[in-house]
Amino acid sequence: MEIIVDSWAWAEYVSGNRKVAQAMEGNLLKTPALAFAELYRSFKRKGFADDKIEKSLRLIASKSIVLILDAKQAMLAGKIAAEENMHLSDAIIYSYASVSVPVLTGDADFRGRQKVIFIN
Repeated sequence: MEIIVDSWAWAEYVSGNRKVAQAMEGNLLKTPALAFAELYRSFKRKGFADDKIEKSLRLIASKSIVLILDAKQAMLAGKIAAEENMHLSDAIIYSYASVSVPVLTGDADFRGRQKVIFIN
């Protein structure tokens, strides 16, 4: 199965969350490029050393296909943000999802949405 992995899920994975790791196992992982920016900021705020941040982000890039944000995807995300009343960053992540390729997350902003695998 293909899944879109958001920054929340990757942060939990890096922290050793077994539930998240099990949800990823055996799946084709896809990560929106925006998640790398969110993760860098999050890891820096948590006090990770630069070398640990870079190692973590390289690990994530090696385990997933990085999804690029082009103009068409950005416009779709803007439409989703406006229509679904979502934060733009969440809408960008969500814009890559489909019924057959859901988003893996535990971010409360995604709770109850279609096309999401939600982990408590």
